[in-house]
Amino acid sequence: HTAVPGHICYDDVMFGMTKGIQEHPEWYAGLSPRSTFEDFQKMLHGNRELNCPKPCSCHTARNGEQCVENVKWVLREGIPQHPSWYQGLTVRSRFEEVQKRLREDENTTCGKPCTMRKWNTPSLFCIAVFRSQGYESELLKAQLDKNVGVFSCDDVAVLADKKMRLAEGLETLVIPPNEQVGVSKDGTAANTMIFIKAWLLIWQDTRWQAHDWIIKAD
Repeated sequence: HTAVPGHICYDDVMFGMTKGIQEHPEWYAGLSPRSTFEDFQKMLHGNRELNCPKPCSCHTARNGEQCVENVKWVLREGIPQHPSWYQGLTVRSRFEEVQKRLREDENTTCGKPCTMRKWNTPSLFCIAVFRSQGYESELLKAQLDKNVGVFSCDDVAVLADKKMRLAEGLETLVIPPNEQVGVSKDGTAANTMIFIKAWLLIWQDTRWQAHDWIIKAD
């Protein structure tokens, strides 16, 4: 079973996710700060000195899966229009909470979500926009490798001009093409429309609703 608060295994998993992976990454080969609670517990289960049972299987839906679209619909329209269908949920409910509820429906496309990550208070949803060509992608990957910048936030959305897989479970949101960017008065790119489209993507993503603050960072 998957460990819960009050179980010694839960404390060991939380240490690994919050401190261990940062201070001793060699102890957690094959894992990263973005790995799930169950991934960490599964690894600790292999250590006979620890009291960690094998976790239940889980899968938090990802972009491209129908379950993701269903969760977004619930957060954007379902709860405001039909609150009685989703008792206990609000538009600020976390993605996993909505997926767990949809799993109860007949003919559902949603499986059991993985354990929700522990967020800080206040929680931060961070956004980064970059170009796939040039130095920006390498800079972003360097931040990801060190789990700094936007990747140190509670949740993150990365937007780019094309779809890119940055890490396990982390792909870019694609900003629609904007061929006529133009030049501003100071000689830099007039990218107003690019960021209008970027913020529209964030709104459609819905994850921001569960957080206290949204931060756009370079």
